[in-house]
Amino acid sequence: MKNIIFDLNGTLYQRNVLVNGSDQLIDTLRQKGYALTFVTNTDARATKDVHTRLLDKGLHILEEEVLTPVSAAKRFIQSHKNKTFHFLTHDDVINELSFAKQDPVSPDYVIIGDFSDKLSYETINQAFRMIKNGSQLIALSKTLWYKDVDGDSINTGAFVHMLETACNTNALLLGKPSVDFLQMALDRTGALASETIVIGDDIKTDIWGGHQLGATTVQVQTGVYDGTYQSHQGVSPDYIIKDVTQLEKLVLKI
Repeated sequence: MKNIIFDLNGTLYQRNVLVNGSDQLIDTLRQKGYALTFVTNTDARATKDVHTRLLDKGLHILEEEVLTPVSAAKRFIQSHKNKTFHFLTHDDVINELSFAKQDPVSPDYVIIGDFSDKLSYETINQAFRMIKNGSQLIALSKTLWYKDVDGDSINTGAFVHMLETACNTNALLLGKPSVDFLQMALDRTGALASETIVIGDDIKTDIWGGHQLGATTVQVQTGVYDGTYQSHQGVSPDYIIKDVTQLEKLVLKI
């Protein structure tokens, strides 16, 4: 194995506290020559802000090693320069994607992410009308809930599902478990899926997505791990470890 794709929240840290030893693990794997990429479905912050927060936690990670739905959206927009967009996202995300052509009435695409800073019936209904009238829906995440510092919290995916149902459509996903999203991590390093490990806590996103990619999957028993939920749509992890620090010994056996 030459390449490792890490989930962040729930794997390297949980509730904003580092898993003990995860920082040393990253340094050790890097010194041993592994190519590392860190993927997250965090969709409320600009990519640079996500990176800064990782540094503040003591993780020695380069900004170019961080892949978020926002950075994926940036690539999508750059490849669709003649299309128009409406953003139902946090203002920090809108600022990062401000180079896009925006249409507040009838855009080609509606991009939805965390919009907790502007959550209201009016903003949701505006997006609903756009999608109902033909705009294509793009989701930065389809995760329904997550563990926050003060408990379980509703996530972007719940609102995406609502709009999909109301408009009888399927959103294009730019986050995990999209294989295209994880493929960006492979493209960044030039690695093959057969020489890649995907490690995370969520069987529905990290493990299922890694399996579809063709990588070896490792699930950690931290974050949203639920021992009673051993498979998702017929997919189970190749390996299960107590926490991310056990990966160093595991990679020697794979």
